[in-house]
Amino acid sequence: MTEAIETTHPNAWPRAARAGLLGLGLAAMVVATGCQNTPPPGNTGGRVDPYRSTRADVLSPEAITVTRLEFADQVSEAIVARSAQVPEIYSSPNPVAIELGALVNNTQTPSSDFAIVRRRVFGNLINSSIASGYADFYEAPEIVDPQYARLAPRDQIAYRRDSAGDLTNRYDPNSIFILNGDFGEMIRGRQSTYLFEMSLTNLQSRRIVFNEQVVSKQTR
Repeated sequence: MTEAIETTHPNAWPRAARAGLLGLGLAAMVVATGCQNTPPPGNTGGRVDPYRSTRADVLSPEAITVTRLEFADQVSEAIVARSAQVPEIYSSPNPVAIELGALVNNTQTPSSDFAIVRRRVFGNLINSSIASGYADFYEAPEIVDPQYARLAPRDQIAYRRDSAGDLTNRYDPNSIFILNGDFGEMIRGRQSTYLFEMSLTNLQSRRIVFNEQVVSKQTR
């Protein structure tokens, strides 16, 4: 009677087991290759998609930046879509003037952040269809006047100051609409509820012809 001999030679392993090991080996090679092709950490220079929240947003006492960017885009789209329904704008014989107005900030977020939001809305409108048909957009005189004083001929500066007192042009108040922003926050412990609001107001009548609001809640 011949005694059975147990062997551990690889060729004696079952075919399925050998195939499984081969698959694991190939997977390890793929993982190793993938690791080699992955760029080293930090080579993006810290850049992040501005529409993605980060841990810094979550832990910050200020309003999340993504919410403010989305609000700016929403306001821009709403003004463009609804401006044709405002009689003071679409029935004006000449394009109305839209200028930056007041910014009221009653939040823990710096006013400079909301100034960026308002400026983004302003820029979006300048590049939209409303600019080609209904409105002209003007920089704030407190920004332009010093530049006029720096660059214009001295005789022109003296003439304008003597005749009107203003260095740069002013327009009919009935045709001027100012873009105002009002930002508020209700705080409850580690929770904040925000009200972001922007409006277009006629300078002469003080009538609000457009208003858009967003309510956002944030926990930390």
